[in-house]
Amino acid sequence: MSFQMVDGSYYVPKNATPYCGHFCDETNWQSENSKKIYGTMVMLLQFIIPMAIITFCYTRILNKVSKDMIIQNAQFSQSLTQRQRIDAASRKKKVNYILIAMVLTFILCWLPLTLVNLVKDYKQEPDWLRAQPFLWPLIAHLIAMSLVVWNPLLFFCLTRKQKRMRFSKIINTSEVSRYALYMA
Repeated sequence: MSFQMVDGSYYVPKNATPYCGHFCDETNWQSENSKKIYGTMVMLLQFIIPMAIITFCYTRILNKVSKDMIIQNAQFSQSLTQRQRIDAASRKKKVNYILIAMVLTFILCWLPLTLVNLVKDYKQEPDWLRAQPFLWPLIAHLIAMSLVVWNPLLFFCLTRKQKRMRFSKIINTSEVSRYALYMA
């Protein structure tokens, strides 16, 4: 929900003529304090709370995976071959990498937008941001929205590597592989 609906602020055209010839910006805040409070609340709701939730959830998953019954259960672990134990440890490591990568990706994608919004709300913009006041927030916003692409790509890339290794083991031990070597 925009602050316009809450506080009565409205958007007024600036005297700038960017790419489309017309641009609107947030103006008419009742006070600088209300703008800072709004910016801080947006940061909490858009970055801090989601980061805390995914960090908490993924930490719980990591703890559950680290207490994997296959490896931890002494009686069951004895019945496994060395290869099965190595595979179980490898799967656990892969899950750890995926979860840690997802948390780091969230932080890296949303931190630029959060910082740009905060420095603008608190009027602490560096010169490079003041020089391009619409370009850098747009770039930061695009980076933040790219998160929806990165998570599936991370998952696909990290699991694809494992599948490729398993597939190559199957091919190397199959009749097709032996036949190809025989024919060569």
